[in-house]
Amino acid sequence: MISRLNVTEKGLILVLVPVLFEFVFLIVLGWLLLAAAHDIARLDGANEALQKLHETVLRVGESGLSFTDQTESLTRPQRLARVDNALALLPSYSHWGLSAQQHPELAQLIADSDAVRDRLISLLQKSRNDLRKPASEPLMAADPVNVMDLVMTVRSITNQIVATESEAHSAEPAELDRIRFGIGAFLILGVLGNCLISLALARFFTTDLIRRLAMISGNAALLSAGQPLPPVQQGGDEIVALDLVLHQTSDLLREARLREFAILDNASEIICSVDSRLRFLAANPATAKLWSYKPGELLGMSVLHLVAEETVGSTRLTFKRAAETGEESEFEKIIRCSGGELRHSRWKVKWSHDDGAFYCVIHDVTELRAIEKLKQEFLAMVSHDLRSPLSSVGISLAILLDGKRGLISNRARKLLSNAQDSAQKLTGLVNELLELEKLESSALVLDLGPVSASDACASARELLQTLAEQARVQIRGPVGDALILADSRRLVQVLINLLSNAIKFSAPESVVVISLTHPDAERVDIRITDEGPGIPAEHQALIFDKFQQSRAVSNLSLKSTGLGLAIVKAIVEAHHGSVGVESDGSHGSTFWIRLQEYPEDDL
Repeated sequence: MISRLNVTEKGLILVLVPVLFEFVFLIVLGWLLLAAAHDIARLDGANEALQKLHETVLRVGESGLSFTDQTESLTRPQRLARVDNALALLPSYSHWGLSAQQHPELAQLIADSDAVRDRLISLLQKSRNDLRKPASEPLMAADPVNVMDLVMTVRSITNQIVATESEAHSAEPAELDRIRFGIGAFLILGVLGNCLISLALARFFTTDLIRRLAMISGNAALLSAGQPLPPVQQGGDEIVALDLVLHQTSDLLREARLREFAILDNASEIICSVDSRLRFLAANPATAKLWSYKPGELLGMSVLHLVAEETVGSTRLTFKRAAETGEESEFEKIIRCSGGELRHSRWKVKWSHDDGAFYCVIHDVTELRAIEKLKQEFLAMVSHDLRSPLSSVGISLAILLDGKRGLISNRARKLLSNAQDSAQKLTGLVNELLELEKLESSALVLDLGPVSASDACASARELLQTLAEQARVQIRGPVGDALILADSRRLVQVLINLLSNAIKFSAPESVVVISLTHPDAERVDIRITDEGPGIPAEHQALIFDKFQQSRAVSNLSLKSTGLGLAIVKAIVEAHHGSVGVESDGSHGSTFWIRLQEYPEDDL
């Protein structure tokens, strides 16, 4: 039942129950205070009643004494006047409204005082009747026994009243102490009861909360360990909602873990973890395919046991640096497989301080290295077995065309001229291939220094002036100048490639514009804009790759190797710059290179 209440409802119960108890406590306390006030008023009323009763008895006694006083020589009319006056006053001495119902403890005294007053009234009335007789008749003498008995009765009542007053005064402090103690004890009991109720409720709710949170904590531990969770707790509060979320998370993690295992089991790369002593902790099944080691065979085996002997020291140092820096490291190692075969592998290693282990992704690059070896052999063949013969063929064709070996017919000259063009294109292709390979192999050495962007553009424009005139294309700009941190020769080479492209793909009578801009305070853009057919958006991302060329070429007679822009990109990136193209895809394009401006402080 309690588990079906949410946290707000439980909080309300925890607050409202003590408040309700306090409310009832205050009501009872008020009733007790009213009762105490009534008791105190009763005590005060009893004292006042005793005083009034005492006064009444004294008045009655005084009246009786005055009636029996024989020392005064009074005439009959004077005595009659005194009796009439006493009879007129005695009825008012009826203890001022005192009754036995209001003060039951004084009932006997009230009755005795009433009896004494009535006896005195009776005696006075007899005396009055006697005094009203004719003067000739003699007066009856007062009965002394009766009067003395009346006086003694008044004295006895007076003594009782005094005794009752003394008793009331002596009992009053005890009665007040009793009332005070009762109220104080009730206050203490109320505070203790409220505390006990609050503690009991708090203990009840916290015990239930701690027990259920402990179940949540246990479920979280099972979740982190990948273990199945017990059934969801019953109820409808926030803890049940949290437990439900944990179960949903467990289901999602189980599905993700199954997908992860499926990916790991079917991955072509080796994914493994290695401890600080370079021993395998876990590996996926790809090790059996690539290294001929099953994952279980690698557990506990050292990485140093697999690498080539001459790389053991460098391998240990590489892992050590990866652990010290905490950054991802990438390196290549030759692995000795189970059958003795050597395979090249590229490692990506990341150290985890929390787990105390290296996490590795290993790509097999044996085939890639074999292809690179073939490429190197091909380039060597191109360099030695193609470039030299092509140069010889070009020289021979030039000699023949110059007529140094005799006159040749126009038909033969045309054929030789076509052959010379083809030989020059092949030589250019070979040179660009070798140049690009040199750039990509990081063998390029730059002579960096301050270079005038305007002078570099002018040099490239001057070298291509003949090509522009043949194509009937005008080159303009740039306006202004800027100092660039660059290799002057390589920068001119980049501009030549970009300008020659712009000229080749521009229509006759069009203009190619060179401009300089500053995207920020530290960099300079050199922009070359043509009026050619433009470059579609889907080709712009690939235009700087090797052997790529836009298909939107208006002059199909112009052939290109597709390596010029790749060389531009390699040179600019070697300068730590960037290169790009802008085109709407239908008309014109702008190629730009962005290089570092030469710092003024270094001038």
